[in-house]
Amino acid sequence: MVKSIPRPPNSFMLWSASKRKNVQAEHPGSTNADISRVLGKKWNKMTNEAKQPWQILAEEKKQIHSRKYPGYKYQPKSSKPKTSKPKTFKPKTFKPKTSKPKSSKPKSSKRKTSKPKNIFKDEFIDEFALFQFLITSNIY
Repeated sequence: MVKSIPRPPNSFMLWSASKRKNVQAEHPGSTNADISRVLGKKWNKMTNEAKQPWQILAEEKKQIHSRKYPGYKYQPKSSKPKTSKPKTFKPKTFKPKTSKPKSSKPKSSKRKTSKPKNIFKDEFIDEFALFQFLITSNIY
C-alpha cells in the first residue's frame, strides 16, 4: 500500500506538539479533544510576536518539505456521499388520543385558525394503520 505524502506542519501544529505534554500534565484524564481545545485557546491568546518563532519554523519546515517532495500539492480527498440504508417496513399501529381534562383557564376571544391535522405524518399512508383506524373508528 502506498502511503500518502504528509502535509508540512503549520505553526500551530509545531507549537501544540511542543506544549501538548505540559497541557496533558495540567489536565490529567482529559481527552485529546479537550487538550486540543485548551491548546487552541492558548494559541489564540498569544501575541503575534510570540507566534513569530513558530511561524518561521513552519516556513523552514515547508521549504524542507518542498525540496523532499518537489511536485507536492495538497489535494484533500473529497468526502464520499453517504449512502442511506434501505428502510425496513414497520407497520404502524393507530393509537387513539385520550381526552385531556379541560383546563380552568378562560379562553381567549381571538379565534385561532389551524390546518387540519394529518394523523399520518409520513408522506405515504401505511395501509395497515389506515385499516386499523377505519375499523376502530366505526367508519368502515
